[in-house]
Amino acid sequence: MSKVGVAVEGPSDLVFWRKFLHRTYRPQRFDVHMMSGRQKLVRDAAKLLDMFRDAHYCAGILIIDIDKDHCVTETRESFADEILEELKRDISQRYLHLCVAVAKIESWYLADDEAIRSVIRGVEYHAGEYDPRWAKKKLGELHAQVGAVYNAIDFGARIATKFDPQRAAERSDSFRIAWDRISNAASRGEESPLFLS
Repeated sequence: MSKVGVAVEGPSDLVFWRKFLHRTYRPQRFDVHMMSGRQKLVRDAAKLLDMFRDAHYCAGILIIDIDKDHCVTETRESFADEILEELKRDISQRYLHLCVAVAKIESWYLADDEAIRSVIRGVEYHAGEYDPRWAKKKLGELHAQVGAVYNAIDFGARIATKFDPQRAAERSDSFRIAWDRISNAASRGEESPLFLS
């Protein structure tokens, strides 16, 4: 069976993407690596690329927050030249895919209001009622509405079972672009018999 290599920033990202990707793309396999922060993901991206290729993964994905950068281009240009060269390839031929959450992954969660209401039972929420730069704060406020405390790791695990990429893509441009990249990477294994067991 083919595998896709994935690198994410932290522990809440790890629990979300492991559950969500394996639920969404059966029987495709994903090897998700937590990089202990944004800086380490950027710094070690070339090593990750080599590792994914050495392991014969059919594609690689880097998932990162835009954080304090002014635009996606600035986030992209923080990577080393080797990564930038790979990212210049035509999307259909690209091995490594960069997915940038504007502003943080929590903004992607909030783009699926149905999943939010399912996970935070009793909450009043409709997508579009927040500024993506304050998405983590918004999740804290939504939990407080129902007398709960927001825990990023626990929430990442819970929303992974309810999150619908089609709904989120309608509300978040950055997620829609990321989902196209992830779908492209996942389909590489299906198209390439070399990587099938």
